[in-house]
Amino acid sequence: MQITKHDRSHLVELRDGSAWRIWPGDIPKALQRLPTTEIDVADIDDEICSHALIDRSSGSRVRVISVSAQWPAPPPPCGVALARIARERSMTWPR
Repeated sequence: MQITKHDRSHLVELRDGSAWRIWPGDIPKALQRLPTTEIDVADIDDEICSHALIDRSSGSRVRVISVSAQWPAPPPPCGVALARIARERSMTWPR
């Protein structure tokens, strides 16, 4: 399978019509791929990404999720979380 559209760095569409959202850390690898690069889509066991786009010639993997899925929200910084807990418990936060 080959890439048919990659006009935004974090989104890619393949010849079969599937569209994928690229894991931010893998965007540099994804940008190196050409429209002629042969790609396989594989299910992966990952906490965040559901699939990988694998370059048939080099074996390099780019982790992805379906374009219709959203990345999970990152946890808030520790201080923000503690302030929220204190607020929920009607406590004041020391300064």
